[in-house]
Formats: sequence, structure tokens, C-alpha cells
Amino acid sequence: MRLKIAILIGKVVAFFCRVSGRGGGTTLPGLLAEKIDPYLVPKLASQIRKGNIIISGTNGKTTTAKMIANILEEAGVSFIHNYSGSNLIRGIASTLISESTLCGRINKKIGIFEVDEATIPEAIKKLKPKAIIITNFFRDQLDRYGELDTIAGIAKNALRFLPKKAQIILNANDPFVAFLNEKVKNETIYFGIKDRMGGLKSLEHAADIKYCPSCGGKIDYQLIFFSHVGLFHCPHCTYQTPDAQIYASKIELKGAQSSKIQINFPTKEKISLTLRLPGIYNIYNALAAASFCFVLGIKPVHIQSGLEKFSAAFGRVEEVKINDKSIVIFLIKNPTGANVVIKTLMNDRGAKNFILALNDNLADGTDVSWIWDVDFEKLENKDINFIYVSGIRAEDMALRLKYAGIDPKRIYCEKNYENLLRKALALTKEGRKLYILPTYTAMLDIRKALRQITKLYHFWENR
Repeated sequence: MRLKIAILIGKVVAFFCRVSGRGGGTTLPGLLAEKIDPYLVPKLASQIRKGNIIISGTNGKTTTAKMIANILEEAGVSFIHNYSGSNLIRGIASTLISESTLCGRINKKIGIFEVDEATIPEAIKKLKPKAIIITNFFRDQLDRYGELDTIAGIAKNALRFLPKKAQIILNANDPFVAFLNEKVKNETIYFGIKDRMGGLKSLEHAADIKYCPSCGGKIDYQLIFFSHVGLFHCPHCTYQTPDAQIYASKIELKGAQSSKIQINFPTKEKISLTLRLPGIYNIYNALAAASFCFVLGIKPVHIQSGLEKFSAAFGRVEEVKINDKSIVIFLIKNPTGANVVIKTLMNDRGAKNFILALNDNLADGTDVSWIWDVDFEKLENKDINFIYVSGIRAEDMALRLKYAGIDPKRIYCEKNYENLLRKALALTKEGRKLYILPTYTAMLDIRKALRQITKLYHFWENR
């Protein structure tokens, strides 16, 4: 009876959140329902027939989770998914409530749950997952998480409490992530890149990991794909890049539009595909999704189809057409993510039009000092038409651009999002793209403003 009351209250709250326009009902229903029945999540999650998967890490959680959902849809496997990106336990509870009957019944085969890094211990306890994916670890929101080794330590300790048969799926090219299974006996599957094309020979200045997580010695890199992710070994101990059972080769990056890859499986099967997403970081997301689906027993042909049909999650390389112009939104929230986006966009041909929107709300991280580790100097380019700065901390962003050497005549400030879009679009020539790089809450506000001029879907809708 307690569970039924909690579900009823959750569904009612979700309904009123949406009709009142105060949100998608992605967190509050779960928060209130768990106060009524603290065991709501394990009670509902345990009914998912083939188990649950947790996807966590600093960058790529939302995209990887949606890729998995796409593949399962192609394979005809029913699933439940917190597609809104609400990745605390209250968000997971809200998702379970939305998919449950009033009697507390869920009839799905797989649960796909994106989980905040700091929430991994509680999520493992309540979801008892059959698998967990860790995408990467980067410095992110120091006010919430602390230093990188702190969050990695939380994840490492949490893995000890996984069910015995649960599988761990790790990024072989991230030294901190690849080391997480040191003290657990669960089966580990590694994914990574073995293609040596396009890598760097030295660490970027904003790289977060320079020392071995095993012995503390300085790591040597043979190749770096971005930040500290690459092919590595420690000359002071035996730690090195693990052999990835599922890996990408024959990589071709197609500017800011797409990429071509070949994914290789341990069964010697191979699939070649075109991702409708740019950047090496999205190749890692695709590898993570392919790894879980392969372990689940999904045929490579469905993995290929699901990835090729994939369209970006909201705010993650999301493109919106407005007449003959396009707006493309790239969420940024830390130095590594921002640097790979800027590098990808600057490799694209043609003149560039930018909006940089910086907020310091709790969901963004209240410490915005990370912008000084972003390579905004790469925007000091004759191909830049204009850069609008916006958000709560717009002035901080303008100052950072000034020190990056950007011509002040190309920098404009506008904090009202509707006016911002109207002005920036007016300056964008026909047939060109307007690139928007916002932090999380700024992205939600900009999408809300976009809904006033286009038929853009709500972020909580599954598209």
C-alpha cells in the first residue's frame, strides 16, 4: 500500500509539473515518492526482467545511454531509460514511477540508467545492476566533487559492492578508469581506440592525469587522443593500457558533422558505420554503447543500425533548423569537454558564429574558474564572425575571451535569451550555422527560448 500511494503521488506531481510549465516532472515526483516509500527504487527496479545497467563518468553519459536505447530499439528489446538526464536517485525514481502502473508493476526487459558519478554507490545498492559502464573521469565541478582522485576513489570503492555476476565495462584509454577494477573479481570488458591516426604526442596543458594511479610515478604516453585519454604505460611499474576487447579502428573524422569508424568485437566480427556526430569523444560513447549491447547478446547488425540511426541527445550536438540557418548546441561543462568541442568546430570549414553561455547555478558548478583552462585562444581566428556571451557569468566569459586575444569588436553581450537568439540569428548569414556552447542550466534556458520560435521538443520528451 505504501508503494501504491508513493506511485500515485509521484504521477500526480509529474502531471502538474508539466501542465504548469514548471518542468518535466523528472526529479520532484521521485523525491516526494521516496519520502513515502524509501524502498521504491529497489522494489520497482527489481521487476525489470533482464536487469539494469548503470552508465556513469564525467562526459558522455547521456549520449551513451541514448545510443544503447537506440540499439535496443533496433533489436526489439523493451527498456526503461531516464532519457531526460536526471541522473540522481530522485531522477531514477521519477523514471520508474512514470513507467509503472498504479499497482507498482513494470514490464520491461532492460533498465538503462545514466547515473551521476557521486551517486554510483547508492545506485549500485538500489539498482543491483547487471553491468556498469564508466566512460571517463575529468576534472568537473570541484565545488561538488572535489579533486579527480576523490570521485575515482568513490567509484572504485563502490564497485566492490556490485552483484557477483555483474560485468564492469571500462574505457581502456583512461588511466584512472582502467584501474577501477583493481580490487574486484567481476568480469571486466574494456573498450578503446587502437587506431594511431590523429593522436597527439604530448599532453595538453589541461590534462587531468599525469601520474600512475598504481605507483604514483609519471605516466608515459605513446599517443594521446584528447586530454589524458590515450595509449599509456608506467615505466615505474607494470601498469599500462589494457587490451581492449572491443575497439575502434579505421577512424575518419569529418569535421563538425560526422565520423566513420570500424568497431571490432572479440568474436572477430566487424562493423563499419558512419556516426552522425563529430569528434573522437563521440566514438568513445559509441564504443561504450556497443560494448554493453554486445555483452547483452545483441547482434552486431543491430548495433550498427542503432548507431547509424542515432541522433543527438538534447543539447549534445543538437541541431535546430530555422529557415535557411541552423543552430547547433554543444553542451560544455569542464575544460576537457570544452576543448574537444572547440577543436572539432575549428576544424570545420567556413566562417563561425558563436554564443558562449556561462551559468554558475548548482547544476552547473558554482566554481567557474575552469574557463581559464579552456583553449579559447583557438577562437582567435579570422574565420570568427562574432561571439556573443551570455548567462549569469557572461562578464567572466567576456574577460576570458579578452585575455585569449579575441578582437573585442567581435564580442557582444546579451543576457536575455530571446533577445540573444534574435540578435545572433540576425548576424548569421543564410546557409550558415550558429554554434551555441552553454553550460547545463544555460542550455535548458536557451532551449526554452528556442521553443518560442521553433517546434523544438521539451527536454524531458523521448525523441
